[in-house]
Amino acid sequence: MKIAAIIVTIIAGMALIGYTFLGGFQKIPFSHTTIEGYILAGIPYKGKATDQKFRELFEKVNIDHKAGKIKGTLAAIYYDTPGADKGKVDAVIGTLVPDSLASLPASYKYMYLAGTQAVRAEITSHPAVAPAPDKLKQKLMEYAWENKLKPQNIVIEKYINERNLQIEIPVKTN
Repeated sequence: MKIAAIIVTIIAGMALIGYTFLGGFQKIPFSHTTIEGYILAGIPYKGKATDQKFRELFEKVNIDHKAGKIKGTLAAIYYDTPGADKGKVDAVIGTLVPDSLASLPASYKYMYLAGTQAVRAEITSHPAVAPAPDKLKQKLMEYAWENKLKPQNIVIEKYINERNLQIEIPVKTN
């Protein structure tokens, strides 16, 4: 019995160390910032969030990005329509680019977002221990309301690298 308790303690300790190493206890900073405006070379998607086509779209954009077909920062822009079916997605998945001069691969098109004020959350932990973007989005919206800002119906996810995700929600001042 003592051996079992020791083994359980060792396993729990190792899990705790692993969770800490992956960034599981990192505090996620929220900030009010100005975004300069974005140009996204992406592919629009409307449909179910659980649909295989949505996952395949993310994979295609990621493969094109890694192959150098489009240079920039991987990103997704979600249009959050109040009262809409929560299982549905209206999004553009692509790459943030510095300008719209390059010709794009088939099915991609340029999308422009004007500069504005936004609230931002930045995750720097491993995806295995990071909070889900939907939960973080809700906390980010609460942060906006607490700071007397009115969140808009757009969510921008920027995949800076494997351990850095920025989520931005454009806001208006009340």
